[in-house]
Amino acid sequence: MTLTYIVSLTFIAGLSLFVHFTLDEIISEQSHSAKVINISGQQRMLSQRVTLFTTEYMNQSGEYAKNEALAALNKMQNNHKMLLKEHFKAVDANTPSPLSDDMYAMYFLAPHQIDKNITELKTLITQILSKQSTDISFLPRLKNQMLHSFDTVVKQYEQESINKVNELRHTQQLILVVIILTVLIEGLFILGPLLLKSDSYSKGLLKAAHFDYLTELHNRRSFSAIAKQAVATSQRYQSSLSLVSIDIDHFKSINDQYGHDAGDRVIRSVADSISNNIRSSDFAFRFGGEEFLILLPQTNILDAQKLAKKVHKNITSTPVNLEARNVDITISAGVAEFNFEESNLEATLKRADEALYKAKNQGRNQVMLHNE
Repeated sequence: MTLTYIVSLTFIAGLSLFVHFTLDEIISEQSHSAKVINISGQQRMLSQRVTLFTTEYMNQSGEYAKNEALAALNKMQNNHKMLLKEHFKAVDANTPSPLSDDMYAMYFLAPHQIDKNITELKTLITQILSKQSTDISFLPRLKNQMLHSFDTVVKQYEQESINKVNELRHTQQLILVVIILTVLIEGLFILGPLLLKSDSYSKGLLKAAHFDYLTELHNRRSFSAIAKQAVATSQRYQSSLSLVSIDIDHFKSINDQYGHDAGDRVIRSVADSISNNIRSSDFAFRFGGEEFLILLPQTNILDAQKLAKKVHKNITSTPVNLEARNVDITISAGVAEFNFEESNLEATLKRADEALYKAKNQGRNQVMLHNE
């Protein structure tokens, strides 16, 4: 379960990183597209500047117009190389062009064939500016043709950018959905069982702290809290409260003769008899070793004696099988009643133990009252 949890967390982390890099790629793509669209937009302006200053130069022969025309022409040529840089690298490496089919057609095929038109424009403008030619009649037609081509290519760049960003966003959204589904599945099939397991473990620790592992009766540690509540209730309502102290007779001999495993079976058998013969409102404790204690709310000493005798009878009539033979088990018990003037059960417990020792001293296998 823990390994599955780690794997799922690793998977979610991987997907989260993928979303992060996809978002980073979207931002990068938008930045790159904005740059490309800006440069391709410049081409429209530069084509107009080239034709404008070339015409002015031919009409007035000013060096300023010539320089401006050359600068615009060189800038347009450099922009063109920048826009097609990756394409030409791919061609040199004999690998597929990164240009889309539509974009490739605009640059290299009729009717736009921008690459060819820019090369021809540079050649013609250079000839005119160097006085090798004086025919500028083609300029208005070429300017309009290139403006239309550049407008078309800018729109294509914008559309491809939108498509690419949308594709990346769809991928990002898909991964986010996968992450959400993974978290839900993890919560349902991994975290849920882990929490249940943790809750079960916590309950196990709590039970181990307050219950005896062998008999599942309350242990000595839990006696103080339960006794305190019982005393408070008894004093508030002036209701009777009694204790029965129990000890298994000759338990050491059983351990010595049959072993500790057999001794544990005897302890469990006595504990079962106690549990089966007390009320739901009563509390049974394993106080240590072969010692047991029963706390009886709303019970006077005589009724407590009756219950103790009932438990005694059940135990003595229930032999325990040890090494393929039935062994009779007996107990000694002492009964004492709580005195309302006391603040706790310590004195009551002491009186119950005194009655128990009296039962042992008088031959064991009996229930004795502590008569004050």
